[in-house]
Amino acid sequence: MPNFPDDIVREMNNEKKAIESTYQDDGNLQKPKKQKNAYTTIKVSREYKELFDVLAHKAFSKRIDFIEEIIESWAKNNGEQEILELFAKGQLPTRRR
Repeated sequence: MPNFPDDIVREMNNEKKAIESTYQDDGNLQKPKKQKNAYTTIKVSREYKELFDVLAHKAFSKRIDFIEEIIESWAKNNGEQEILELFAKGQLPTRRR
């Protein structure tokens, strides 16, 4: 085996460590868990689902954002400001099943 000067060997080892560190196996790292109840399912007839999808597309909005806008708009237009304020504060009463 050829004799390389120590500084070259040290530099090669440092480069090797740097390369290996970027390709480490991260399979054992835990992935962050998805937050439960982040979203829910709302059941609606197929006809209205198709209408909803078309309107969301025309509004250039994601469906989840669009439904939230619809809910807030309905609450504002129907005088439910108190409920909106409680919602904004995170103080809505929860229903028990």
